[in-house]
Amino acid sequence: MLRSETYPSKPESRSKLYSLDYRSCDYIVELSCPLKSPCSTWDIEYVGSCNGLVCIIPDNEDIAYLWNPSTREYKRLPDNPYAIPDNFGFGNAPIVYGFGYDRVVENYKVVRMVSLYNDFSDEENYSEVSVYSLGLDLWRRVSNVPYESYFAVSGEFVSGALHWVVSDWSKQEGSIIVAFDISNEEFREIPEPEPEYRSGSFLITVRVYEGELCLICNYDDICVDVWVMKDYGIKGSWIKLFKFDQHTTIQSFVFVIPLCVSKSSEVLMVKDGKTFILYDPKRKRASNLTIRGLPDWFCAITYLETLVSLDTQQYSSGDTSNTQAADAEEAEVLALHPGYASSSSLDAVFERVIILKYCQRLSFEKKYADLSWEHLAWLLILSSWFSSLSSFTVLLYIDIAILMLTLSLAA
Repeated sequence: MLRSETYPSKPESRSKLYSLDYRSCDYIVELSCPLKSPCSTWDIEYVGSCNGLVCIIPDNEDIAYLWNPSTREYKRLPDNPYAIPDNFGFGNAPIVYGFGYDRVVENYKVVRMVSLYNDFSDEENYSEVSVYSLGLDLWRRVSNVPYESYFAVSGEFVSGALHWVVSDWSKQEGSIIVAFDISNEEFREIPEPEPEYRSGSFLITVRVYEGELCLICNYDDICVDVWVMKDYGIKGSWIKLFKFDQHTTIQSFVFVIPLCVSKSSEVLMVKDGKTFILYDPKRKRASNLTIRGLPDWFCAITYLETLVSLDTQQYSSGDTSNTQAADAEEAEVLALHPGYASSSSLDAVFERVIILKYCQRLSFEKKYADLSWEHLAWLLILSSWFSSLSSFTVLLYIDIAILMLTLSLAA
C-alpha cells in the first residue's frame, strides 16, 4: 500500500490509496478509501497490517479504523476512554499506535502509547499504554512505562510483538528497541547489534522484512546498514543483510526502507518517500523503478490480500479492481506470505503493497507553514538553546530543520 504527498495551493479533498502487485511492479490501481464524511479532508496515517487487515488513523486525530482492502469492509474503533491529560509539557503528547494478532486467544488488538512529560514540574515522566480488543470491542489500560517514542512512528508487528525505537526515562539512555508482547501485554527490551561506526551520529528504525525483525541504521553521510534478526530475541543472531554507501550504491538519500522481494529476487525499497528502487544484493546495484501513476510523495506498506472478515459493514464509492482476493491463477505472480499459507482462517493469502498519497503537507510542515524564514531561524536557535529541557524541544528542533530543508529543496 502506498500514500503520497503533493504541495498544491489548496489541499486536495482527501488522501488517496493505491495497490501495487510488487511481483510485477508495472502500475498501481487506486483503491476506494473507507474514510468518508465527516473526515473527507483528513490525511491518513498507516498503523500497520496483519492477515489482510489494515489499521489506519486520520492524521492528528485519536481515532482508529480497521479495514480490509480486499473485501472493502471497515470498522471505526470506539473512542478511547482514557483521555490524554493536559497538564504536561507544551500540551502536545506524542501518540503512537500498533496493530497485531494475538494467536493465543485468536484476537486482533490495537495498542496506543501516549508519552506524557512535564518540563515544569517534578512529576515523573511516563507513557500510558492502552489496548483495544476486536473480540471484546473495548479499550483497556494495561500499564504505564518509562518509555518515550522519539517520533510518531507506528509499532512493527513480528514474532507476536509490536516493536518501537524509544528512549528510557528511568535509565537516561539513548535509543533502545522495545517489544510489546501482544498476548501477555508486557514490554521487554530487544538487544541491538554492535554499531559499526561509533563516532558521529546515527539514526535507527525498525521494520519487518520477509517475516523477520529488521533494523535500519542510518549513519550520517556515510552509509545505511540493514540488519535482520534470524533467531528472535537473541543478540548474536543479527545478520547484516545489506549496506548502502552514500553516493555510490544509491545516489544521495536521507533514508531507505526495504519492503519486500520482487519476482526477480531484487529488494523493493522506498527512497526518501518519493521513489521506489530495486536493489540487487548479488551485484550490489540499485536502480530507480518507474511505475505508472506513482504519486510525488508517498509512504508504503505490505499487506496480505485475504478474505478475513470484520463482520461489520462495507462501503461503496466507485469501482475498484481490488474488491476480492486474487484468484488461484495469480499465485505465480503474487508471493505467498511465509507462515500464513497453511492457516485455516485465511481463504487466500497473497501479498501486495499499499501506497498512500498525502493530500496535505507533512505534519511538521503544517505546523510551521505560515512562518517566515526569519521566524523559523529564530525558532531553531531558541529550540536548540532549550533542548536540554526535554526531548519535546529536540523534536521541535528536528521539525524545523526538516521543514527548512524541505522549503529549500522546493525553492
